[in-house]
Order: sequence, then C-alpha cells, then structure tokens
Amino acid sequence: MRKVFPVAHASRDRETRAQSGYPWRMEGIFINYRSGNHFAAIERLYDRLIWHFGKNCVFLDRSSIRGGERYPDVLREKLEGCEVLLAVIHPGWLIDADNETRLIDREGDWVRYEIKTALELGKLVIPVRLDDAAIPGVDDLPEELKELAVRQAIALRTGGFAADVEVLIGRLEHQVTPSWRPPELVPPPPAGTGARRRLAVVAAAFAGVAALIVPPVLALAYGRPVAADEEAPLSFQAAMWSALFMTSYPIIAGLLGLVRTRINNAEQIMHPISSNRYNSRFAIPVGMTTVALLSMIILAASGLTFPAYVTIMVLLVTFAGYVVALVRAERDEEDEERNWPRRPRWPITAPALRRGVERVRNRLTVWPAPLNREQQLKAEWSLAVLAEAADDFRRQGAGKRHAWLNRKFPRLTLACGLWIAATVGLFVASLSPDIAANPTRVRYYLAIAVFTGVVLAIFASGGELLYRYWRWMYGNVAAEVHDEVRELRGLLEERGPTSGVG
Repeated sequence: MRKVFPVAHASRDRETRAQSGYPWRMEGIFINYRSGNHFAAIERLYDRLIWHFGKNCVFLDRSSIRGGERYPDVLREKLEGCEVLLAVIHPGWLIDADNETRLIDREGDWVRYEIKTALELGKLVIPVRLDDAAIPGVDDLPEELKELAVRQAIALRTGGFAADVEVLIGRLEHQVTPSWRPPELVPPPPAGTGARRRLAVVAAAFAGVAALIVPPVLALAYGRPVAADEEAPLSFQAAMWSALFMTSYPIIAGLLGLVRTRINNAEQIMHPISSNRYNSRFAIPVGMTTVALLSMIILAASGLTFPAYVTIMVLLVTFAGYVVALVRAERDEEDEERNWPRRPRWPITAPALRRGVERVRNRLTVWPAPLNREQQLKAEWSLAVLAEAADDFRRQGAGKRHAWLNRKFPRLTLACGLWIAATVGLFVASLSPDIAANPTRVRYYLAIAVFTGVVLAIFASGGELLYRYWRWMYGNVAAEVHDEVRELRGLLEERGPTSGVG
C-alpha cells in the first residue's frame, strides 16, 4: 500500500514536482456514490466533469479502473491523490427502503470507507444531493462521518441538472489543480553582450578603417594627378555612382512612410495566413517570376556572355537560399501549431503577433461551447501573453534612434557603415595624388568635407524616415493586437462554461 503524504505537504509536493518538470498526473475529483437506479445521473455528472477538467482529473470507479487491477488498492491510491471528494447522496442513501437496514453501518461498506478516508486525509468533501435527497443529520451518521453532515451541500436536480452542474464546477474551479500548466518563461537573450556580436563589431570597425584608408594609400602609391582634359579617375566615378545609389535609401524610406497605411492593411491580410499558404500562393511564385524577368533582362542586355551566366547563377543560388528560408519558417510555424500555446519568440515581430491572434481566434471559433477548463486556460494564457508581447513590441519602437537601429538592423547598420567608409575612401583616393602634388589647395579638402557630409546626410535622412515609419508601425500593430485581444476575451467569455447551459 502506498504511503499517505501528510495533507500539509500535499500542495508543496505537487509544486516541487511541477517545478522539476515531473508530470503530475493525479485524480483531482473523486466521485463517491452508492449503486442504484440513479447511476445514469452519476454518469452524466462524470461526463460533464471530465469534459471540463479532463479525464485524468476525475475518478469514477466503473470508468477509471482497468480490468485486472485490484480495486481496493486503486481506490486507496486515488483517494490519496484526489483533492476533492464528491459524496453523491440519493434518496435511500442511508437506509435501504426494502429491509429498513442502515447501509452506512454495513461491514465493508465502500461508501463509508471512501468518505472516512477522505476526511482523515484532510480532503475537501462536498455532499452532492440528487433531487429531493436529504443530507443525513449528525446523529444519523457514524462518528467518523459526522463531519459530512455539516459540510455545505450542492443540489443536482433532474429539471435543472445542467445549471446545477455549472454551479458545482464553479465551486471546484479553484480547488482542482489544472491538468495543463503554462510553459515556463524563458528570458530573452541580452542584446549586444555576446562574444560573437562584439567580434563582429570589432571586425566591422577594422574593415571600415581599412576601406577608408587603403584606397587613398594605393592612389598615393600608384596614381598621378589628373589633367583638366582627362577623364575622371575610376575611383571618382565609383564614388559618385555609389553616392547616387545611396539616395535610393531615403527615397524608399520616404515612400514607405507615404504608403504606410496601405502597407499595414496589406500586412494585416498577409501576416495571419499560414506559411504554407503564403509560400505556395505568393512568395515562391513571385520569387520565380522575379528571377525569370531579371534573367531575361540580363540576357537581352548582354547576350549569351560569361558574365550573364554568372549573374543568372547568382540569382538562382540566391533564390534557392530564399526557398530554404521559407521552408524553415514553415516548419517553425508547424512546430508552434503543434505545441500551442507558446510565447512569441524573441525578438517579437508583427507577423508573430498577428499569427498568434489568428491561432486563438481559430480555436475559439472551432471549439464547441461550452469550453472545457484546459481550453479556457490555454486561451486565457495565450491572450495574456499576446497582450504582454504587444506592450513589449510597442516599447521596442519607442527606444532611442541608435538603440533601435542596432537592435532592429544590426547587420545592416554595420554594412552601411562599411559602405559609407568605402565610398568616402574612394572619393579621397581620387583626390589623393592631386593633394600630394599641391597640399595647400583648400578646395580639395573642402570637396572631401562636402562629399562626406552629403553621404552622411543621405544615410541620416534615410535612417530618420525609416525610424519614423517603424515607430508608427510598432505602435499601430500593438494597438491593433490589444483591440483583437479585447474582442477575443469577449468571445472567450461568451463561450465559457456557462454558455451552453440551458
């Protein structure tokens, strides 16, 4: 026979097991009853309780004991493990009407044994009256069961059975340990403290210095001053083309700001769509079309040349990597769907928030009412996590500009820094031989200063426009998610345990 844990340590033992990851599988509710023609009501009660609390949380001997098991041992084990015992009392529960004998006084009466054991173990014992059954008085019960007479009873009437069961469920809600526990909180990795990130920053700094210094040094070593009637050096042409291409950055950022509402409306439609559907109907067809069009343009412009073949191969390899990334994202989404609910991955993104909202909406729409306890807990927890994630998402967009840029686009920031250094380095290289030949001419230094200022202004304006767009987007998506969460909480309340009661 199993050891009986003291009642004072039962909840602590349960908490210890939960914290250690031990799958605490216990029978939260033990249904105690006496056999008779009222068993249909017992089965109806059992069915409603297992729907709400889960089959592993409710014990009924006829349904829960497997063939070949020793029922005295099973009963003792379930009594030790339960949190609540429902003592179902029907007319004739105490005295047999046929022979006027007291059933509760019989030798080996299991009803008496189960109630007695539950009281000794300190379990919550709730008398449940069927129809017009009366709770026995203190003087009618054996000494070890007298406590039953003073426990508040709950009635189950044939005419109002569904509503009465909901009252009972409400009484049990905070007494029975949930069969589902939320996943543990995993704190996000601290930004900018990893050795790999520090190494990347140091490497980018060295590369930037090299891109700024090496071209002028090479120009001084191998170049010569350019005459007025000569064509500008290649370094100057490259710097000009690079600066011209840079202007696309603020232009694109400005266009994003102008059409941000349309972009947001399109994302509201696209983000909730499953990755499988998005990839098959949009991403892959658009990618294939883009590669085909670019390939035709390249072939039409340069013909069947070796550079054209190389460029097309680069496009195909890039598209293959794009497809691999799409497939990986699709598998990640399938994993999240199987293990729902889960916390959004860090860093939080707008698609993750919108898909999280859509997952809850789909389930609340598909699940039949009334929702059981596990469904309620999962939906409530998921909505709370989404609201919390929306607040975190809003805070991500409310940071200072440099912090936002380093957090949102760390690689792009480093790449742009290298681009600026290389462009300025090429421009300085184009003037280095002239400066060496005539170091007192101020216009050379003025040209370098103006060019550097223009390049920095291009990136600063693009960064400012992009920052304003993303800050608006962060706040807009966060507000949208909070509105959706409020709506879904109302739907959850409508489909709660009392929604199907008639």
